[in-house]
Amino acid sequence: MKFPGYEITNQPDGVVAIRSLVLDETELTPESDWMEGYPNTEHSEGLWVGRSLDAALAEIRRRIVG
Repeated sequence: MKFPGYEITNQPDGVVAIRSLVLDETELTPESDWMEGYPNTEHSEGLWVGRSLDAALAEIRRRIVG
């Protein structure tokens, strides 16, 4: 199955970036009730992916505020 989702990354210049992407079930974890996970193509530290825009915005706030 394919799901619309979001990816949050920290850029080298200190910018927190968000982009939309399509996730599949292999990229989502059962621990998150299939709402968050890690892309199959990249397992870098500081990378967040998920299906919820509210969760993505909360992750951005957490990274900006600290």
